[in-house]
Amino acid sequence: MKNVVLCVCTLLNIIFINAQDINYSLFKGNEVLIDHFSRIDTPYILDYKFHSKNDIDSILYKPALMGPSENLLFKKYERDLENNSIRYIKLLYKVSYKIDNKYLSMIKYLIGTNDSQKSDVFIAKDEGSLWKELKKSNYPSLEFIINNINVDLFWQFYSKKSDSKYPEVNKLKPLVKDENGILNIEKLAKVIRENQSSLKQYLD
Repeated sequence: MKNVVLCVCTLLNIIFINAQDINYSLFKGNEVLIDHFSRIDTPYILDYKFHSKNDIDSILYKPALMGPSENLLFKKYERDLENNSIRYIKLLYKVSYKIDNKYLSMIKYLIGTNDSQKSDVFIAKDEGSLWKELKKSNYPSLEFIINNINVDLFWQFYSKKSDSKYPEVNKLKPLVKDENGILNIEKLAKVIRENQSSLKQYLD
């Protein structure tokens, strides 16, 4: 088990790079220690709602303005968007990390049709000259967490403080921390699996 610094990115400058992924050196991050059992490096969480605060929509109508993992997601649904079988793809948040010196991104997003919307997770990996979609990652616990919770709920589990709006989360917090107080991703995934009934009001 090892400790990793998880940087949650907030925008300093809005800079989009075509054919490159987000340059994280341009973002200010809050350092968060997590424990995990998998071999990953330099993980980040990017909450796309920060883009809307700067008048940039997170709906993928302008793929050239986004990074390659987002562009790959757009291409997956491009024809459906053109024929209006899908009305929009809205980005929610992305988790990126390095494995074997290559970036892997998990993007949580909403698919909107005329009468419904649903969330899904898109996984892509940097293969050098291009990005490729993956059916699953090498980190199933993190993938499970992204599928089931939003960023806000993640921070409720992480925070040392209790929020009265989340009484069930407050009861479960001790079960997701190690003895040193650091959030353990494997334990968090286990708690979510075993307490879906009591947490259903918070889960995606």
